[in-house]
Amino acid sequence: MINRNIKCVLALLLLILGGSALARAENASGVSRPNFLWLVSEDNAKHFLQLYNDAGAPMPNIEKLATQGLVFDNAYSNSAVCSVARSTLATGVYAPKIGTQFHRAAQKVVLKKGIQTISEMLKQAGYYTSNNAKKDYNFSEPQGHWDDSSLSATWKNRDPDQPFFHMQTWQDTHEHVLHFAADEIPSAATTATPPLGQPATLFPVYPDIPAFQYTHAYYLQQHQILDNKIGQTLDALRADGLLEDTFIFYFGDHGGALPASKGTIYDRGLNIPLVVRIPKNYQHLLHSDFSAPNNVRVKGVVSFIDFAPTLLELAGLEKPPQQDGESFLSNTMSLAELNSRDTTFSYADRFDEKMDFNRAIRVGRFKYIRSYFPYYPDALFNDYRERQVAAKQWKALYRAGRTNEIQSAFFRPRAPERLYDIAADPHETINLASKAQYQNLLTSLRDQLNDTLKGMPDLSFIPESVLVNNKVTTTQEAEQARKKHIAKLLDIANLQYQNYSDSKTYLTQYINSQDALSRYWALIVLSSFAEKAAAFLPLVKQIAAQDPNNLVRARAIEFLAILGEQNTASQLIALLQKTTSDLEKLEILNIATYLHDVHGLLFDIQDSELTTAGQIDKNLVDYWFSSRQAHLSSQNTLIQHQ
Repeated sequence: MINRNIKCVLALLLLILGGSALARAENASGVSRPNFLWLVSEDNAKHFLQLYNDAGAPMPNIEKLATQGLVFDNAYSNSAVCSVARSTLATGVYAPKIGTQFHRAAQKVVLKKGIQTISEMLKQAGYYTSNNAKKDYNFSEPQGHWDDSSLSATWKNRDPDQPFFHMQTWQDTHEHVLHFAADEIPSAATTATPPLGQPATLFPVYPDIPAFQYTHAYYLQQHQILDNKIGQTLDALRADGLLEDTFIFYFGDHGGALPASKGTIYDRGLNIPLVVRIPKNYQHLLHSDFSAPNNVRVKGVVSFIDFAPTLLELAGLEKPPQQDGESFLSNTMSLAELNSRDTTFSYADRFDEKMDFNRAIRVGRFKYIRSYFPYYPDALFNDYRERQVAAKQWKALYRAGRTNEIQSAFFRPRAPERLYDIAADPHETINLASKAQYQNLLTSLRDQLNDTLKGMPDLSFIPESVLVNNKVTTTQEAEQARKKHIAKLLDIANLQYQNYSDSKTYLTQYINSQDALSRYWALIVLSSFAEKAAAFLPLVKQIAAQDPNNLVRARAIEFLAILGEQNTASQLIALLQKTTSDLEKLEILNIATYLHDVHGLLFDIQDSELTTAGQIDKNLVDYWFSSRQAHLSSQNTLIQHQ
């Protein structure tokens, strides 16, 4: 009787803990579940792999995976920077919808009820989940959603027959490997050759100088180091007899590390390599089109929001309604259906200390980009980016007037909306938005993007400092009110691409609004119109001096400076001294950087003026001071090693 009772108790415990190892390996129908292995390279656009580009790096281990699976030509990270991309990848939810769009988070987001990480969902279903080892999320991690997340994490520690989800990340292609000194660069371009033994084929946005040749070549060599490490992991999987039980996904966590890529909204920052190897023992989970995959090239568009639903589908689990993506591998999806998928949505917001706000939607071969701070150049100063010698020399060449129009665009203001034909113009250099023959398409993509942003709604229309400093209530009434408010702010921002004469009446209304954020966005629109909006000068001067909201005053001062008004630098410094919010200071300092870089204003910012109230865990203001102050006072006119 005692033994029987012990057996009953043990059986009950096994049920509570998820069942036996064998039960954990099966879904509700008693069918065994596959393993999942994610092999992730950092800062890695598809353009640098020979698998996609004849001038790319040979990666024989990745190429071998491709011969036994699928190669996705149009796979995208929804964001071009680590923490935002990985937050999207982990949750399957668009980052601006839940507040995880800022790199890095000034305050971690607490995930709302119903939003779980893919590792948490698979673990609850009986999977062993392990991560080696990068996480870098902008949300507070659910406790224990990884069984092991460490530099020693591996699938080998699971129970016998337990299915696993293992994520392995390598830093060999991460941006930091390109932070070498200028004196390491050979003086002759021909001595800096990539693994193919010939000069690199540079993107047209880059000047063809030794610094770029060497950087490009070095980056390709890092890909080969990466490939060797991936091969070692695959050998370990094969040695364990698990190769044909495991779906293997190789992909980059976002686009490339070369200048003007990471953190931007361009395809060179978003279009990732993606290879999926299909295991023989689980080919039945896919449509018969994939029964014998052999380097199948997939033209359909997939993005990071689709990865979590795909794993859930293959594991026989239901996708939660909060996820924004859709599975791209199933037994009902044919290759033709997969290839018909043609849309992706992308976002680029604060990137370390650099503030920006861009959205993009791609449908088929056309991509529509909306920049909400259009007068800011993509090259607004960012310390970590400018640690690359190539980036520094590119800027120096631009300032010396030695770059062509395409190479200069990165340092100049942007149009509020841009339209690119990616098939004909893969580097996004020819804006078609003003062409008569594209107006219907422009309107269609514009409307589709606006509907997407209003439907989420996109939280970036509320300044980050407001989101962080104010508690966001989650009652249905509060969420509906916020959605309505954001839709209004979006409509104000969209006056940027209207004729000024058509917008003037609305701007007068909004700049006199009782709502601070309506005033805030109206002033940003005025700065977009610049001299065309000079009639607003008297009113904006009053706002700059008297408005109770610091960010509204800052945006008013910005407009006055753009129009050449005197004493704006001292006004901005006085405002900086007044605020106690780290993120408000950061926004003001971004305005100062823009006015310095583009309009030549000089700022005498003292360390004491950046003293914070310690309200935010990560002190972004001090980071700005240590990295950017030297830039504001420097004379960046020397061109070395050109």
